[in-house]
Amino acid sequence: MAEIVAWPEDAARPLLLADDTRTRRAGMQWLCPDVVAAQPMLFVFSRPQNARFHGNNVFVDLDLAWLDAEGRVLDVVRLPRKGEVAYDRPIAAVLEASAGSFERWGLEPGMRIPFSPSLEQLIRNAR
Repeated sequence: MAEIVAWPEDAARPLLLADDTRTRRAGMQWLCPDVVAAQPMLFVFSRPQNARFHGNNVFVDLDLAWLDAEGRVLDVVRLPRKGEVAYDRPIAAVLEASAGSFERWGLEPGMRIPFSPSLEQLIRNAR
């Protein structure tokens, strides 16, 4: 998984990138809690789609942010271990982090997250 950088420059943080079927399918499964806490993950789709995520084989609760193609946060949800969440409208990407991260970061619906490279580039390169 490649790393990208997101967030305002004064608080930039590296993210793991899941931009193909294999990495999106694996997600945070089987990663130890310390890795999950240290490395948020961005799931990028090649075209907008409805998304369903599960917490099977994930050892901690997660925060998920559903994103549009401009990186705007459409909604934020908590994914419990062994739970499942879905977004029933097309999205371009999902940001996943350990539970409580979004509150610490001040991330909420309506915010736009800048990515480097841009989310537009990441979407173009997604498989």
